[in-house]
Amino acid sequence: MMTEHEKLLAGQNYDYRDPELQRMIARGKKWLAVINTTQDVDQRSAAIQQLFGQVGQRLTINGTFSAV
Repeated sequence: MMTEHEKLLAGQNYDYRDPELQRMIARGKKWLAVINTTQDVDQRSAAIQQLFGQVGQRLTINGTFSAV
């Protein structure tokens, strides 16, 4: 049986209320808040790395970044 996350990734119907998905959403919101509020370049870079997992060395996000 597939997890709700696996269903989401496979493009199938899934339950967004699933605890695993809710933890992932909360984690993403946490890192977005850090990216959008801190001026410290190292903290922003660490948060971007946590959010995306892997990014290029010259990634820049100007202004507010959000996920809808």
